[in-house]
Amino acid sequence: MEQAWPASLGKEIYETCKYSLKRPTELLRLFANGGKRADSEERYLRWTTPIVNVPIEQYYTEGVVKKRFCQYGPPKGERTSTGYYTNTLQLHICFTEELIQSKRKQGGATAPNITHSLDATHLIMTVCAVPFNITTVHDSYGALLGDVEDLYQETRKQFHRLYKDNPLPKILEEIGVNEDAVPYGTLNIDEVLDSEYLFS
Repeated sequence: MEQAWPASLGKEIYETCKYSLKRPTELLRLFANGGKRADSEERYLRWTTPIVNVPIEQYYTEGVVKKRFCQYGPPKGERTSTGYYTNTLQLHICFTEELIQSKRKQGGATAPNITHSLDATHLIMTVCAVPFNITTVHDSYGALLGDVEDLYQETRKQFHRLYKDNPLPKILEEIGVNEDAVPYGTLNIDEVLDSEYLFS
């Protein structure tokens, strides 16, 4: 029950998002398709972040799983069709020394990884733009009290700089997704410069 209820609730929320948040859900689907296509072509998905040009690769691997038999104690009973006795365990062991591409992971990971790569780009741009020290924890920014107002303004300026030229088409091209299918909204990116809240 502990796993069934959250899984069921998660499916309901996802289905609700399909019609409540149509454009973001469609973009998630496009990202997932790029990851699934890369999986089917047995390649890792790659893209480059805008402005700072950091190369990103979804390097998902797993060990080769091999079947091994382990007999415990002296032989018992007759040999089975496998050639082993009944007191033999069949084990599936993952050999991490022999890595292969992990299938099925890229599809679900593409959207969050692209988002994280853009957040990291924004962070790099902000840190490089200010003349004072910034403390960061994941995607949170901190500064001394006297610098907070300047940080407040600079995060908006760098966010505007990052997104004013729309980095999405280049990323989509690099991951093999047709940009014509993207359902764009109507946000005026200039409004970010005067917004009270930049992150939600």
